[in-house]
Amino acid sequence: MVVAVRPAPSTAPAASLSTVPPEAAGALVDREGNIQPRTHRPSQALDENEEEDFHELLQSVQGFSRCFRGFDEGETKFLSQFLSYFRFDASDLLMALGEDASWCGVMLTGEANAMTSMGDVLGTVGPGEIVGEMALFRGGSRTCDMISSRQGSLAAILFADIPALFEGNSKVAHKLLLAFGASAAFKRVFTHPVPRSSPLLTLRKGKTALDLSTHYEAAAQALVRRGLMDIEVAEVFQWLAIQDFRAHAVLLQEAKQLQHVSLVLKGTVIDGDVHHGVGELVGEWWALAGMPISRKVCGGPTGGTVGVLSLAQIAELGESNGELAMKLLKLIGIGATEEH
Repeated sequence: MVVAVRPAPSTAPAASLSTVPPEAAGALVDREGNIQPRTHRPSQALDENEEEDFHELLQSVQGFSRCFRGFDEGETKFLSQFLSYFRFDASDLLMALGEDASWCGVMLTGEANAMTSMGDVLGTVGPGEIVGEMALFRGGSRTCDMISSRQGSLAAILFADIPALFEGNSKVAHKLLLAFGASAAFKRVFTHPVPRSSPLLTLRKGKTALDLSTHYEAAAQALVRRGLMDIEVAEVFQWLAIQDFRAHAVLLQEAKQLQHVSLVLKGTVIDGDVHHGVGELVGEWWALAGMPISRKVCGGPTGGTVGVLSLAQIAELGESNGELAMKLLKLIGIGATEEH
């Protein structure tokens, strides 16, 4: 039997953190979002002991989770206001093949199997692992069943609640979406070899006063077609570090770490068999997965221009425009989970 409860949004401000805006807090409590088949998120609060256990589990799994980590105690408590706490028994259906995806979460205890309609096990997840996040970036219906093999618990967040999380604290929201993106990238069917690491690339911080979107109209319109508004595209271009490249020049060097993505502004960029054209992003998988670059990525035969945007810059952007930061992270996550 699945039991779902959520902490009530706290009225006391956490040290150095934003509190949930009153209007967002009301929506979080009142919404009866569909978390799981036949189960709706209740509006009642956890009792004192359950809430303490929930916070302890959220904090402890970060000690060994590959992707869900880096939240301090105050950030974890703030994040918990947006999460639902699920307890499940063995053989419970946590996700159903074909259902509309509306949430993802972090396993706290127990174990579950991702299974095909024929009963074949695709993979097993345990404490600290993220579940359901592919749908945040890819959308649509669940592609498999998720059935618990051992009693346990998980913390879930509705996709619809993520904008309110950005509004309440963009730093926490940025960390969470990076965690979801990294987990989704690791689950992609294509696997990358892991060469030896080398120092990080260094990029400028801050933004330019120029509206470069008017100079690279084709790339700007490509972003509009992917869901950004004109005014948002103009703001994104203010943060780009513009880099011209010659024909066949190496843009991403094998074995280096990558903490940025590049937007093709002119020409093409060649990544193995894939040719990235104007308006496309490059390097999303390596940026989110945190793995060293596994092959050279080069400029096309005519040379061109890219605009470079670091994950740190997106975090900084989120402090003033959380909705735009969320859109950018989702675009990066979509690219990281594409199969080429």
